Amino acid sequence: MSPSSHAHTLKRHFAITRTGGKEGDNLSLGKKNDPVKRTWCARTPTGTRARVRRSGRRRGRRSMGRFPFLTDAKTYLSEVRHYYRPATLEEIDRKLRYLARIFGQLRREAVRAGDLTFSTNPHKMGEREIAAFLGWMKARNLDPATQHKYLGILQGLTDWAGNGVLRQMRARKRFRIIVPPKRLDALSGDDLERIRRGAEAIEGWRGDCAQFLVNVLPYCGLRPKEIRLARLVDVDTTRWHFAVAHPKGEQAWASVDVAPILPPGRQPMRDFLDARAAFLRAHGLDPAAVEALLPYASPKTGRVGYWDDSVMIRLKCEIERMAGVRFKIKDFRPTFAQLNKDRNVGIEAVSKMLRHRTTRTTELFYARIRDEKAFAEAERAWGVGISIPAD
Repeated sequence: MSPSSHAHTLKRHFAITRTGGKEGDNLSLGKKNDPVKRTWCARTPTGTRARVRRSGRRRGRRSMGRFPFLTDAKTYLSEVRHYYRPATLEEIDRKLRYLARIFGQLRREAVRAGDLTFSTNPHKMGEREIAAFLGWMKARNLDPATQHKYLGILQGLTDWAGNGVLRQMRARKRFRIIVPPKRLDALSGDDLERIRRGAEAIEGWRGDCAQFLVNVLPYCGLRPKEIRLARLVDVDTTRWHFAVAHPKGEQAWASVDVAPILPPGRQPMRDFLDARAAFLRAHGLDPAAVEALLPYASPKTGRVGYWDDSVMIRLKCEIERMAGVRFKIKDFRPTFAQLNKDRNVGIEAVSKMLRHRTTRTTELFYARIRDEKAFAEAERAWGVGISIPAD
């Protein structure tokens, strides 16, 4: 074949391939989602002899493709991962992917209405895009706390991108979301007593652990993870302190701190340490050589180690069945705070024992003065004595 005939039969075409899913799909932020790419193919009478890839992107700033929200969100999470726990990062990841779908939907609606400039790029979002999202939440009658949560996560992303649109809209009073005060999860005196009786109905080592949890946690204020991963050496029965070796925010911003063991929890602590020693000796182990304060013996392997969440949740469910009271292990922490506040312990002291940075967190989520006590305090200040009803 002559060169001219070969040139005559040579055909060029571009094949378009897409990597990634459809717009608005639930892609993980850890997955690659490359933009459209074009492949140049030279076809000859004998078939494709060469295939050359050429990017369809223009020179200059790298294109973010069809998914600018997800691309930015992936980079954002990778840069802030050291400041959050893995569970918190997973929650933010999940909500950002959901917001990406919502903004994709809002963009498609805007395009159908003739607005081709609606942006889903966190760097370029303006008041129009945020107003559309606010309208979407209002139309679905979302709970104010949920709206506040979504806007907080979205603002974290836009602030990271150098876009202060949400901060400016708040300053200009373009919207206002009033979140009602959170209901405190402190257990009442009756519920706490029923839970204690339910724990006493459980036999054996599981019963000893159940009684330890329900009789000690309301008087030390530890979080479930902090008590689950506590070590024997963390307990100081001389000064009655707990060294919190695994606090919230460890490996990020938290440091080792101490928590008190108040008088009602001290005898249950002594009883548990005696039961722990008997349990470990029955397994042929030296109690002082086992690191975990709350040891768990695997029924399959016989190994003794720390509890995991599932074991503690199963024990909690068993206590619930015995007591007839629904609760969560973390409810003992606000119960600790409210018990102290009801005994007129100052809010600063309660906040310190909970290891909060400010008293605002303590008052919003853990302990508040009860109405009748506040009224009685005001009456005393004005010279009128009234009795305070017993809890």
